[in-house]
Amino acid sequence: MAAGSYDDQFPLLDETALDEVLFGLSPGPMDSDPNLFHRPLQASLEASPYQFVTGLNCNSKIEVPPPWAHIQTASSPSSSGTPLPPTDLSSNYNGLSRQISSESKRKSELLNEALPNKRSKSAYSHTHSTHTAMNRKTGACLPCQMRTNKHGCVPGPDQDSPCQACLKKAQALGPVLCRRARFQDVKLIRLGPSRDFATTLRWLKRSPDPQKGEWKKLTNISVMKSRRTNPGYTELRLSQGHSKGTLNLRVQEFDPVESDKTGYQWSDNGITHVYRCPHFAIADRDHAADQVRQFIDLNSDEYVDRLLPASSEPSAAFVRMAFQTALNRAQKSSLLAMTIKFWVAGRLIEDPWSIQGQESLGMKLDSCPASPFSHRIPVPPIMDFQIDNIVIFDYLMNMLDCIRKAMKQRIMPIKKEDWFDIHLATFVLLQHVDLTMKHDVDFALSHNLHKRFSNRPLIEMVTFGANALLSFHQHEKGHFPLSAPKWADVESSYTFDETQKNYLLEARRLIQQIQLPQIPGNDLFWTSQVYDRNWQPATVEVF
Repeated sequence: MAAGSYDDQFPLLDETALDEVLFGLSPGPMDSDPNLFHRPLQASLEASPYQFVTGLNCNSKIEVPPPWAHIQTASSPSSSGTPLPPTDLSSNYNGLSRQISSESKRKSELLNEALPNKRSKSAYSHTHSTHTAMNRKTGACLPCQMRTNKHGCVPGPDQDSPCQACLKKAQALGPVLCRRARFQDVKLIRLGPSRDFATTLRWLKRSPDPQKGEWKKLTNISVMKSRRTNPGYTELRLSQGHSKGTLNLRVQEFDPVESDKTGYQWSDNGITHVYRCPHFAIADRDHAADQVRQFIDLNSDEYVDRLLPASSEPSAAFVRMAFQTALNRAQKSSLLAMTIKFWVAGRLIEDPWSIQGQESLGMKLDSCPASPFSHRIPVPPIMDFQIDNIVIFDYLMNMLDCIRKAMKQRIMPIKKEDWFDIHLATFVLLQHVDLTMKHDVDFALSHNLHKRFSNRPLIEMVTFGANALLSFHQHEKGHFPLSAPKWADVESSYTFDETQKNYLLEARRLIQQIQLPQIPGNDLFWTSQVYDRNWQPATVEVF
C-alpha cells in the first residue's frame, strides 16, 4: 500500500485523544514521539568483592578498590569492566532509548552516594606514610611490635627519644625500653670471601666499589676444551676431619681464566712456597647441593661431638650442655632441629676440606715437613670456593630464613611454654656468631693483616644481627630463668619438666663461675649475653 493511501484512510484520527480514551494517560515530555519504546533498566547493588582487614599495623597498606567493584556493568553482571557512568544510564542502547523507573533512580542515587570520594592527601596522611616507610626500614620498636599492631610506631620528638607510645607509657609506669629491631635484620652468615682473598672472581657481582666483594650464586663451569669429546666426571670424597662420613662430589677438568688461583701459597722462614693443584672444579652444582644436605643430615651429631667436646671448664661445659640438650630436643622441636643444622652448615665454610680415598686428582702430600700440606691433600682452590658458595646460597640462607620465621611466630607474642626452645635456639645462633668472629680473627692473624678483623662488612653485619636477635630475647625477659636471684621465683613463673629443671639448675651453677667476656671474638662473648639481666646492645669496633 502506498503511503498516501494509508493517510487517506484515517483523516480524522487524533492520536493524543486516542491515548486518553484507551489508557487514561495524559502526554508527558518523553511521549512526544509515538515510535519510542520504553524499557526500564534494572540497576542493583551488590557486595564488594574486596575484603578489608580491620586490624592494620604500621606496615599495612590501605587499598581502596576501584569504584566499579560496587556495581554491575550494564551489559553483563559478572563483567569486570568499568560500568557505564551514572550520567550515561539513559543514553542510547543499540539505538533504543531507556527510561529509568523511579525505583531505579532511587537505587542510582544511593549508588552515587556509596562511591568513595577522591580527596587529596592530608598532612596527617603524608606524615603517616613517612612513619610507615621509616618503620619498614628500621623496624618498629619492640613494645609496639608486641602489641596487637593496631597503632603505628610513631617517632618521639627527638631522633634518639622513645616513640610516642613508649613515652606515654613511661609517663604513667616509669622507664620503658624502646628499641627498634626486625627479624629480617638477624643476618648471621658470611656471604663469601673478601675480594682480596678470593680464589676466583668468576661470580663476583659488579660494584662501583672494586674492593667490595658481593657474590652471585654459583653456576657450572664448562669442561676443558680438550675433554669435551669425553665429558665424564670424577668422583671425589672430601672431609674436614670432624666426621667419619665424607662429602662426595662430581668433579671435572676446566680451563682456568686469569682470576682463577691454581695453587696455595705458604711461607717458611720468610720464603714463600706454592703448592700446585690440577685444574679441577665441581661438575654438577645441583648434585653437589644435594650432597651437602645429605652430609649435614647424617653428620650433625658428630660435628657437635668433635667441635664441642666434654670439658670441666665452666664456659665450655655450659656450651656443651646447651648443645646436647638442643640435640636431644631436636626430635620434638623443628626449630631446634633447623638451628643445629644451621650451626653445622656454618662450620662447613670455615675449616678446610681435604681429599680422602684413593682418588686424589694426581696430587700427593708435600715432601716438605714445614708445609701445611705435608699431612693432608687439599681440594683445588676454585673447588673450595664452590663448596662455600653452595653451602651459603643453597643451604644457609634458606635455613636462616626458616629459623627467623619460626622464632618470630613463637616470640610475637611469646608464650612461656615456648621459652625453653627459644632460649636454646638463641644460644646456638649466638654461639655460631662467636665462632664466625673467632674465625675472622684467626684469619687476620694467620695472614699477618696487623688488625683484629679481616672482613669489616661481615663483622658489622653479624654484630647488628646478633644485637637484633638479643633485643627480641631480652625484651621478653628471656634472661630471667637464668638470672633470677632465687630459683623459687622461676618456678612460680614457669612450668618446666624434670629435664628442663636439671638443665637450668646446672646452667645457673656454671654461670656463677663464668666471667662475662668483654672482647668480641673471644669464646662466649655473644652467648653469655642471653643471661645478662642488665643487657645493652654491644658495640664492636672494627679497625
